Amino acid sequence: MKPELVLVPYHLGRTGVGPALGVAALAEALADLAETAVTVTREGEDTYEVADCFDVVRGVAARVAGVCASGSVPPGLAGHCPSPPPTSRASA
Repeated sequence: MKPELVLVPYHLGRTGVGPALGVAALAEALADLAETAVTVTREGEDTYEVADCFDVVRGVAARVAGVCASGSVPPGLAGHCPSPPPTSRASA
C-alpha cells in the first residue's frame, strides 16, 4: 500500500513563506511513492503567530484522522514543526 501524503505548506502559521515553499517541490519529487496527497488548510484568518500555528495543527489533526480512517498511512511534509503529528500518528 502506498501512503497518502499530508502536505502542510505553512511556516509559523503562514503559507508561501520560508521553509513552507519547499513542501510543493518535495511532494512533486515524491509523487510516485504516494497513492495521493492531501493539503492541510486553515480555518481561521491570520491573527498572530501562536494562534495561526494552532490553527495549522488543528488542520493537520483533521487531515491525519481522515487519512487514518481510510486505512492509509499519513506521512507529512511540512515547512515547520507541525510535521510531527502525521509522523507520530502513522506510527501509533
